[in-house]
Amino acid sequence: KDIAMQEMQEYGIPASIKLAQALVETDCGTSELCRNANNHFGIKCKRTWTGQTYRYTDDAPDECFRKYASAEASFQDHSKFLRYHYYNNYDHLFDLSMYDYKAWAYGLQKAGYATNKKYSELLIQKIEQFDLYLFDTQLLFPYLAELGGGAKHVRLGQLSNFKSEQELASLSKAEKKALHAMTVAREEKKPTLKPKVAKPSSTE
Repeated sequence: KDIAMQEMQEYGIPASIKLAQALVETDCGTSELCRNANNHFGIKCKRTWTGQTYRYTDDAPDECFRKYASAEASFQDHSKFLRYHYYNNYDHLFDLSMYDYKAWAYGLQKAGYATNKKYSELLIQKIEQFDLYLFDTQLLFPYLAELGGGAKHVRLGQLSNFKSEQELASLSKAEKKALHAMTVAREEKKPTLKPKVAKPSSTE
């Protein structure tokens, strides 16, 4: 849970979503990819991957999957995969509240993260079965005013939601100004996204 919360703090991906995806994708930590490749999110090699690989039959025989040195590395790469996907498939998710796990679950399914048509339902079921949303609310956002260089990839729009509006309203004018300035600076310094290009016939 700690790495999921750290990644939420830096990227704005709900910790509950990351944990639920890991549970679903690894069959609660028992899958071959998880055990042999530290791959907790079923991420395939793709054209941009230059790290270690692991061959596994999934949607097609002998597919190329990313292999990681640790579970932590897998969790970190998952954040980058969503935030800076080559085709910007998941860019719209980062306009959602980081506390709205249901919107994220539906958004992941709509973006084609998994082929399972009930993927969003599976994620929501895991989150509510294990109360994973509680890890999201431990990161309510007055903390941003005190972070300094943290949360480099979080968008300002992700802070406004039904659970955090009261917390944001409690900030002083100086804190709100500092929060806005930090967010603008983060957006200006973030890596330049590649322009959208036509998707190939096979799933990327």
